Parts: sequence; C-alpha cells; structure tokens
Amino acid sequence: MPPAFDPTLAAALYERHSDALEARLAGRYRGVDPQAIADAVVEAVLAAAKPGGDASVWALARHARDRLRVFLRSQSRRKRREEKSVTTDLAAAPSPLELLAIRELAAACRETIATADDERRILDVWLTGVTDPAELAAKLGLEREEAVRVLARFRQRMKRERDRREDRA
Repeated sequence: MPPAFDPTLAAALYERHSDALEARLAGRYRGVDPQAIADAVVEAVLAAAKPGGDASVWALARHARDRLRVFLRSQSRRKRREEKSVTTDLAAAPSPLELLAIRELAAACRETIATADDERRILDVWLTGVTDPAELAAKLGLEREEAVRVLARFRQRMKRERDRREDRA
C-alpha cells in the first residue's frame, strides 16, 4: 500500500520554496494576479507532497508554471467568450431609430388599449409586472372583479390591435 499524503512535507516545502517560486513566476509573468501565482505555487507544493511526487526545486517550478499557464489559458478563453457574448448582445440591441419606432408603437398601443383615465392607471400598474388581478385591485383600491374585467378588455384590445397591424403588414 503506497504511503499516504504527508502534510508536514507539504508545509516544509511551502516554507522553503514558496517565496522563490512566487518571485520567479511574478518576474516571468508580469501583471498576473499575485493570488493566481500563489495558487499555482500551492498546487505545485501539494502535488509534490503526494505519494510519488517529485519534491525537487525544478519539479516544483515546472509544476507551478504549468498550473499558472492553465489558469491563464482558461482566463483568456473566458474573456473571449464574454467579449463574444457582449458583441452578440450589442448586435442584438436596437438602434436609436428602432428605439424611437418602438416608443411610438408603445404610445400608440397605450392609447388604443387604455382609453379612459382609470384604465391608464390600471395599465401603468399592470406594465410594472403586477399581473395578479387581486394584487392589482389592492394596489389601486378596486374590486377584484373590476380588475379582472379591465384586464380582459386590455387583452382583447391588444389582440385586436395585433391582428390589425398584421393585416396591414
């Protein structure tokens, strides 16, 4: 049976070599997060303390360098994915002209859907995300049945307006 992991060896290796390894990596990889360098050194020391691990200075340095390279590669890939996502999101964002058209359409729909002042109040609250008729009625001081009727009217008017616009297109 192979010998178990030796935590005292790991502690001794870390005390003896961590400063030199961190300085060596920081000199070679300027501008890299010091925490990433420290993590790479710790991983190298822990790997060396495992049964069959190589505890030589060169093996520690090589392992720490390899772990740091893996970290930097994954960080670079993550950054590229995020940039690609942002670029895709920006491409999907409407232009100022499209935003103006959307606002005009929303204003026209608002006038079509809510024709009376009390309906406009209900529509404004409904558009904030309050869709439950009981909650809507409580916020506006109405009866629940009245809120249900007004919301049904809104849905019916929206459907008619959508059908009308599709017929024109």
